[in-house]
Amino acid sequence: MKFSKAILTLSCALLLASCGGGESKTGVGLTIAGDTTVEVGAKIKLNVTLTNDGERKGYTLTSSDVALATVDEEGYVTGVAEGEVTITAASLADPDVTATWDVDVIASTIPSASISAFSNTLVVGGKTSLTAEIYNPTSYTPIIHWTTERGKGSILGGRNESATFSSNSVGNEIVGLEVNIGPYCIKDELQIFISDNYTDPAKAWIEVGDAETFTEYFLNGSTGVSGNYYLTADIDLNGIEVNANMHSKIAGTLDGRGHKIFNFTLAGETPDENGASANAGLFNGVGAQGAIRNLAIDVNMGKSASGWGSSALTNGADGTIENVLVNVEHSFDSGEFATEENNYYVPFNAGLVGVPAAGSHYYDCVVNVTGVGASTIYADSAYPSGYGTAQTFKFDGFYTNSNNVGGQQWDWGAAVNDLSGYTIGIDWNSANASTYRTLSASVWNVTDGAMPTLKVI
Repeated sequence: MKFSKAILTLSCALLLASCGGGESKTGVGLTIAGDTTVEVGAKIKLNVTLTNDGERKGYTLTSSDVALATVDEEGYVTGVAEGEVTITAASLADPDVTATWDVDVIASTIPSASISAFSNTLVVGGKTSLTAEIYNPTSYTPIIHWTTERGKGSILGGRNESATFSSNSVGNEIVGLEVNIGPYCIKDELQIFISDNYTDPAKAWIEVGDAETFTEYFLNGSTGVSGNYYLTADIDLNGIEVNANMHSKIAGTLDGRGHKIFNFTLAGETPDENGASANAGLFNGVGAQGAIRNLAIDVNMGKSASGWGSSALTNGADGTIENVLVNVEHSFDSGEFATEENNYYVPFNAGLVGVPAAGSHYYDCVVNVTGVGASTIYADSAYPSGYGTAQTFKFDGFYTNSNNVGGQQWDWGAAVNDLSGYTIGIDWNSANASTYRTLSASVWNVTDGAMPTLKVI
């Protein structure tokens, strides 16, 4: 028979015990009551009663074995694995007063399923085995269905407990599992990060490890930055002013491999009559076959970078931007300007991309917006394309502390009409890690109460 007991240790080794709790000479009393069994994966609520707690210090709750069951501060016990566990409550006013409650964790009567993978990090073209770990206490036969969310690979054996994922493009894939067992529909998902092949001679990767080399390749004004480049270190641009209008689009790949570009300012075109300098950005654009990946930038956008289509990262993009972290301080707040045609805010700036073109893709990006002009910058894009036509670009996994997203609808632009891939208004200091569902742990540092940061890969 399960019962609760309390133990009070005094200096004279006096032991007071009672069924359900204990009381000290100071009058503090503590009892526990509740169910004595819990299924694996289920919860029960224990009721803890604390009496004569004059200073209202409360009590703590602990589990004798968190591998079997956990307990939270509200008294909810969650079964983890079969076995017997003891939950202990201890008075904070008088730590000698404790009460205990024994709980049996028993097998669940509800089926469950989860995914395991031989490896969740691949080089593009690689494969990994997948297993559906199914617990089925029923007489129903499981019906299994595997899926991929982003099309960065395919699954062989999609109706079996064992399957194989074959990657075909770079980025983060989300593999889904759905198992139907009688009336139960169970879902799970797993991230698989697919990196580029940095040793592939056919790609002729070029290493970039300092400001001089970076400037030579990306800020030299030539026509078309082709080829494949990756950073081997953080790049300090030594305070230079970058005017993307003077430079070329990225036609190949820039892979930051988790490194950061910082200490530079931005400038746009010659200021107009309102002082707005359009089309500023670190990069002029990303071509249809181009990509920027795994890169962090720190940048201040002032008046010289404030105008139509300006962006911290790139003026425009026809290709792919993924796993990019933008820390942008918008230090210029223009207020509202009125013209004969429109009332509008200058700047029409963005954190990630000024003009996202048809067919471009933006995966797993984090944009942190600060500064006095934070309310006059769009965290994602300034002038989305698609005015009067279908929008064929896609933002999937976009995370920002700003509430100002979607871009400007003015003259020829149209605001983003699909924000389903966005998570906005995030308080970095209070958000749970689960907020960042699509961010791969192979690329990102993701923890409770902190803004995600890139790992060096």
